[in-house]
Amino acid sequence: MTISDKTRKKLWANSGNQCAICKRALIEQATGKDNEAIVGDECHIVSRGTIGPRAGEISSDLVDNDDNLILLCKVHHKLIDDQVNTYTVDKIKAIKTQHEEMVRAKLYNSTYPKLKIISLPGEKDFKINLIESGKDLLNVVGGCHAGKYDYEDPCNTDEMELIAGFLQEAQDYGELFNDMEVGDRVRASYRLNELLSNIREQGFVVYAGRLKQLFEVNGDKSHWHVAIVQVLRITNKSIWNPEVLEKILAEKGNAG
Repeated sequence: MTISDKTRKKLWANSGNQCAICKRALIEQATGKDNEAIVGDECHIVSRGTIGPRAGEISSDLVDNDDNLILLCKVHHKLIDDQVNTYTVDKIKAIKTQHEEMVRAKLYNSTYPKLKIISLPGEKDFKINLIESGKDLLNVVGGCHAGKYDYEDPCNTDEMELIAGFLQEAQDYGELFNDMEVGDRVRASYRLNELLSNIREQGFVVYAGRLKQLFEVNGDKSHWHVAIVQVLRITNKSIWNPEVLEKILAEKGNAG
């Protein structure tokens, strides 16, 4: 057997192109007319065959697996092979694990910035309003940086499909808004209006609003608009305007 390309790529990626012991980079950059130089080795912790450092401590079919490989510079490759009493299988695997965890932690910290949300004056008094047209809903979700979409638990499959389809289309139109031409926005408003009618016929109403928040990412501050959309049953006591609720119930009764 030999080390597969997939295993080799995984080893180099998990090791961050560094020796697991001394942390030196194992690919030297090209200079002038010369190509880059690979100064690292893909080292077996347990050797192949019946002789060699730590040979025979695992079955032969596992020798070329990632768990039995460690990336080292040539100096430390020589060291662990010569000093087998010091560098046992358990010790080398511990070095490998510690190094790869360090690489993952470093990558995570550099890839994902620290995010802080800062409350703005008046945010506590923010309220969402009853949405009565597709245009009103599009004006809420359109071009927002983020969205919070909430709903009451559906009681059956039909309600589940109704709510899921409505919220998904509302979110999709919000994300596409900035790329829409005027005509596309008219069509989107019309479609959302149809969905709102379907929602209301099934005993639900939609409340929504656009919240402005201050985000701080690695010290840089910027304002984000967040769409808040809720699908509530008409009978939900959390609906803030009783007069509107009575009007909706009356309309629904007349329609029935």
